[in-house]
Amino acid sequence: MASVQLIAVHCWRGAFLSAVFEEGDRTGETHAIEVHARELLAQRLAGWQEKYPDVDIGSVVVKARPAEGLLGYADRAQLLVGSRGRGGVAALALGSTSQNLMSYALCPVVVVRGTPSGRP
Repeated sequence: MASVQLIAVHCWRGAFLSAVFEEGDRTGETHAIEVHARELLAQRLAGWQEKYPDVDIGSVVVKARPAEGLLGYADRAQLLVGSRGRGGVAALALGSTSQNLMSYALCPVVVVRGTPSGRP
């Protein structure tokens, strides 16, 4: 049986109020946000590799809107798995990201409700 890699994709956007109201170079700010996004993804993946040692888990951080960033991987994916709202009313409806993925992805899409803690 051929193995496949699981790639966790974390998307972030760089549109902040400081970018709207201030002029100048934001390279340091962008770098700090990207570093934080990588740390956040590493924290969310912690424990899963140990629980499933036979699964090759990769991670990617993309500066893009979630649907845009995920669709960039859909053309070479066998399956996209996303989560819906985290609680309350948001958990009952599919958001714009899920709707975009289901409409435009070139592979099957599964939208699931995540666990509250996200822990293995």
